[in-house]
Amino acid sequence: NGAWETPEYALANLRALEPVGLELCEEPVHGVEALRSVRAQATVPIAMDETHAPGSGAVDAVCLKITRGGITGVLRDAKAARAAGSDIYLASTYDGPRGIAAAVHVAAALRVTRPCGLATGNLPVRDGVIDVPRTPGLV
Repeated sequence: NGAWETPEYALANLRALEPVGLELCEEPVHGVEALRSVRAQATVPIAMDETHAPGSGAVDAVCLKITRGGITGVLRDAKAARAAGSDIYLASTYDGPRGIAAAVHVAAALRVTRPCGLATGNLPVRDGVIDVPRTPGLV
């Protein structure tokens, strides 16, 4: 999350890591314009946290979290990100069982295709997939 400080340093590191086949790099630098610059030259998809500008189109993907605005906020940010040409995925900030369940439901409703960071709770993971709970509520 911004540890590479400059687009040039981020690009040098991404190029050095190319042999390992990175799937995604989330926020190698801070700021929308710096992210846009890295994305323009990187071969690895670049992502940003939703706290910045999910509708900026500066990145390939936006990481959304239930803790930032709840379900309504995620739906709003997902719409803005997709309208700007960015993909979306959800992750947890160790939200607890209800937060994780809510995020799983939202990811399913949004038909998220990227891997999500939601395997931090009590829902079982089978073959890399968390089944959407079939009972009412977020337990």
